[in-house]
Amino acid sequence: MGPEPIGQCGPAVSRGFRLRDYLLSRDDAGLLHATYRIAPEARCVQTLAPAPRGWAPAGTRLTLTTGLGFSLEVEGQGMNVVTRCRGDRPLGAVLADLAADLKQDAGKLTAAALPLVRVLIEQGFFLPEGIG
Repeated sequence: MGPEPIGQCGPAVSRGFRLRDYLLSRDDAGLLHATYRIAPEARCVQTLAPAPRGWAPAGTRLTLTTGLGFSLEVEGQGMNVVTRCRGDRPLGAVLADLAADLKQDAGKLTAAALPLVRVLIEQGFFLPEGIG
């Protein structure tokens, strides 16, 4: 199932082509050396469900509010990556710090995070420097 069009989609389609070209021109090392920021039209929606002691997180969804309205369910560790990418540090440094904070192996965390990062870029949630 594709994204839901929200308003004019021309700019989002154009940006989508640039993002796909970007991904095709970079291997994992290239992605790790780049910086990414969250698209301004991205929103994070957290769902809570009743739990024995009140409410507990039941899911987190990222959505785009204009253009191609992609929507993506993101799990806890994935949200750690999303919230730390602010466009000010290379992805590799962000992931290394996250691994240290979580006391996890940086190589394993990076290998697990890169597929999500590729999806976030492809769908327009993460914007590399120079692509707006």
